[in-house]
Parts: sequence; C-alpha cells; structure tokens
Amino acid sequence: MEMYMLPSVITDIIGSQVMIILSFISLRYTFLLTRKDPDNFLWGFLHYFCITLVVFSISRAVGHMVKQGLLISDQKAIWEMLSPYSGGLNTLLMISVSAVTIYYHKGVEGYRAIQKKAESLRSANMNLEKATETMKEMNLHLEDMVTSRTQELAMSEEKFRNFFHNSKDMVFFCNNSGTIVDINDAGLEILDYTDKDQSKLSLKHLFADDTDLKKFNISLQQKKYVEDFEAELVKRDGGIIYALLSATAIYDKSGEIIGCEGIAKDLTRLKTMTQQMISTEKMASVGQMAAGVAH
Repeated sequence: MEMYMLPSVITDIIGSQVMIILSFISLRYTFLLTRKDPDNFLWGFLHYFCITLVVFSISRAVGHMVKQGLLISDQKAIWEMLSPYSGGLNTLLMISVSAVTIYYHKGVEGYRAIQKKAESLRSANMNLEKATETMKEMNLHLEDMVTSRTQELAMSEEKFRNFFHNSKDMVFFCNNSGTIVDINDAGLEILDYTDKDQSKLSLKHLFADDTDLKKFNISLQQKKYVEDFEAELVKRDGGIIYALLSATAIYDKSGEIIGCEGIAKDLTRLKTMTQQMISTEKMASVGQMAAGVAH
C-alpha cells in the first residue's frame, strides 16, 4: 500500500472506533433514561434505536478495520471475497436504522396521542376525586343538618307534648267529619269523660246548639280558623258548660282540609259569677227603688 494512503487509513480506523464508542455512550444514556422512567415511550424508543445503531456501528467499524488491515497486508483478494458479505450486512443494518428513524415521527405522534388521552384521564380522575371529596363534605354537612333538624323536631315535639298534657284548657284534634281523634286530660276532665269514652266524642255531640256548630264550621272553611268563639258545650251527664273556642284548619299535601286543632277555655265559672253579679245589682236597684217609694 502506498504511503500517501496511510493518513486516510488511520483516519478511517480511528473514526470507526470513535463511532463505536459514541454509539455505546448513547446506548448508556438511553438505558439510564429508561431506568429512570420505564413508562416513557420516547426513552424506550430511543433505547432500541441506540441498540440498532450500536450493532450497525460495530458492523461498519469492524468491516472498515478488517478492510484496512487486509489492504495494508496486501491481501486484497481476501477482502474482495468478504466485501459483498460486509456490504450486505451494513446495508441491512442501515435499512433497519433508516426504518426506525422514519417511523420515529409516527411513534412520537402515537405517544403524544396516548399522553393526551392519559392526561385527559388523569384530569377526569382528579375531577372525580374532587367531586368525591365534595360529596363527602356535603354528606357530612347533610348528616349535621339532619342531626340538628332531628334535635329541633324532638325539642318542638317535647314542647308540644308538655303543652298538650299540662295545659289546664281543653286541647283537641278532630278529623274532617268532626270526630275528635285526640284530646288532652284537661279536656276529658272538663267534659267529665274518661279515656275509654274518647272515641265517642265529636263536635256534633259536644255543641249544645246546632246553629253554633254551623257557624263554627263555616268560619273554619272560609277563614281557615276560628277565633274567640263562644258556645255552649254538653258534658257527659248532659250538663252545660260555657266555652271560648279557637281552632285552626289542618291541611293535607294537596291543600284539602282534613280536620282542625283547637283549644277550648271553660268560662262556666266566669259566666256564673257574672250572672250572679248582674242579679245582685238588679236586686240592689229594686231595693233602692222600694226605699225611695217608702219615703
């Protein structure tokens, strides 16, 4: 081999070695990247690309070094025999590298589409978690509200129960037909009834005057309430008591009247005392008139 070819040969050999070294360095970096982020498609793609590049670099560099070695030792015939195989292998590996390079963009597009879908799923998952947390907070608040409301209802029911049982006036409930469905102990005592007789009570039997009953019902239907209504009520033994009634209509969900709730105050004693005072005043007036005539 001519001496003027020596620099070219040395450069070719050194370049082949550098190509192998650089390809292995690239392979090392892609390997570390894949270890750091195994699920990253791009790092995996580049790692396999570098593997192909290393194989191609080794094949090409070894082929060049063998070629230069055979030419330096004047064994050109051997190289001519090996040259087609070396060239074919290099061509095959070059096609592989080219194919990987060509489909790189398609791989990137696919990866980006997958990443976009994954990001959308992550966003949806985050929104779902936020919605779940919101639902949990609402549920906690709802439980607190239900507990608070239950306590309020229990207190209100307790107050009503105390009022119903402890009131000295008659407190009653009746349905739309006028039958008394519930009455407190004070009411039973005023009317001289017992718990066993409660089912027999109705407004029709309690009102001594049917006209008063009609007025009571008309006021309840038209005004939805009755206020300070004086009426005579019949006791169990047939005796009459004077009562001052107030009542309010009870509605169902459709707005129809299904009964009433009311209070009756016994005015019998007051009425009796008033009549006695009137009678006393009348007698006093008659006495004064008689004394005046005598004089």
